[in-house]
Amino acid sequence: MRRGLVSLAAAVALVATMVGTAVAAGPSRMTFVEEGSFDIECGAFTLHETYRDRIAVLEWLDGDGEFVRAQVHHSWTGTIEGPGGVLRLSDPGHWTDFIDAESVLQVGLVYNLIVPGMGLIGHDTGLIGFDAESGEVSIIRGPHDVFDQGLDALICPLCE
Repeated sequence: MRRGLVSLAAAVALVATMVGTAVAAGPSRMTFVEEGSFDIECGAFTLHETYRDRIAVLEWLDGDGEFVRAQVHHSWTGTIEGPGGVLRLSDPGHWTDFIDAESVLQVGLVYNLIVPGMGLIGHDTGLIGFDAESGEVSIIRGPHDVFDQGLDALICPLCE
């Protein structure tokens, strides 16, 4: 699962459905918290992540009330646990999505996977841009271990 893309899709859907007054001068603001969990399949076993994501949205509209752009800031705290307590690691992230009609730019720390006693095993930090229509990567800067290799490829071997 690519957390940044899933959260981004949710944020874009939220921005698209937000109802606001036509204000060309400044953004509308909204903050909410999303909590949940998901499984990470590792073949013979499954890891489980629980998370809390505090999301702050700024949305700019033009004089006619049409969407111009948005900023969506995520403050993510997650915990990944292995079967029988074999693995427990913290999964923090703090990033901002900059969204307009042509592109989505994700900037910040999306993943920072640190295993107690082992240290850093992977992180996605820096900048990654996507074409708004196709979802294709248009620019990438910084280490993006999870994006390049996949979350399961980085953490599943820790429990084998």
